[in-house]
Amino acid sequence: MKIPNIDTLCATLDIHNYGFADMEKQASADILIRLELEKCKAKEAQQHSMSNNHIIQVGNQSFEILSNGSRGYAYILHNDAYEIKIAQHRSNKESFYPIFIRLKSECLWSMGVEKAWDTIKEWITTNIGDIKSNKISRIDLCCHTDEMELMADDIETFEGRYCLDTIYRNNRRIASVYFGSGATGKVMCRIYDKSLEVKQKRQKLWFYEVWEKAGLNPEKVWNVEFQLNRDYLKEVKLESVEDTLESLKSLWKYCTRSWLTKKQLDHTRIENCTTDSAWQSIQEAFDGFLSRPLIQREKQLDSSAFALIPGTIGNITSYAARADLNDIDEVMRMIKSQGSTYLHRRETNFQEVVEWKKSLLQ
Repeated sequence: MKIPNIDTLCATLDIHNYGFADMEKQASADILIRLELEKCKAKEAQQHSMSNNHIIQVGNQSFEILSNGSRGYAYILHNDAYEIKIAQHRSNKESFYPIFIRLKSECLWSMGVEKAWDTIKEWITTNIGDIKSNKISRIDLCCHTDEMELMADDIETFEGRYCLDTIYRNNRRIASVYFGSGATGKVMCRIYDKSLEVKQKRQKLWFYEVWEKAGLNPEKVWNVEFQLNRDYLKEVKLESVEDTLESLKSLWKYCTRSWLTKKQLDHTRIENCTTDSAWQSIQEAFDGFLSRPLIQREKQLDSSAFALIPGTIGNITSYAARADLNDIDEVMRMIKSQGSTYLHRRETNFQEVVEWKKSLLQ
């Protein structure tokens, strides 16, 4: 069994009349002024070592605003679903668009790529300005499968257009293989033991429900993921996000048939070998792809909360041991008392910290 999906999508957007306040459209100028003020508050909070970062509400979304910028973008906002970078001014370089968007894995699996993209476009139109155009910067196509598992000897069965491969092992078994470079290459591929990653990191435990619903064995799921960067997408004449989403089948076909293939070593020359049967199944993953939610957001959050239990219990029991306490009720009373004192010194309280963290979960 297999599950195809988009795991990351990055794009830049151009806005009509960006940064200029006029009688008809001044939203972008207004929000730039506000973001500058909020960024200053974030810097001040950092200087005072406050316990929580600076959160702002813009329209129907809450974001943490960082105290720093990044490569042409003065303002960085992020929450559990999106990362947004916003330029302070329109660049003299026509190809540099003032808004950068990254759709994160959580929203892509819980909303589907089309709804996730439409949601953030609507937010931008409402709060920043009318969208003039967009350019795709990166898209990661993935396929979760329980039909293949990489062994040490399997590395020699791959044929492709990559120059570099990097192997990572866990307990002397292959845990992941990277083909190509995400930093310098147009295309790269990551094949890794997804079940092992979820188990070790104790993050995104909600994947278990996704896999079980699709009939995958949750103990032996591997992820085949191709990262397509701007240079390749531009080379194949894909400019917009919409054009790219319409071309997923052909993109996946190129990735799994031309850029990388896995062979059965049934011939002396690998180029003449038969394609591995499990890889043939992976090649068909996007043939009938439909963008749809694969997990309810509430279940994602419940699973993420449960994943925090082992660490939380570890911290509480370590605290109890150092405080020489055996009664859990007494331990919790001490944590409440000392925790409240700590938060008060940080000029906040428990409810405030919880509320701003909840706001980022959307």
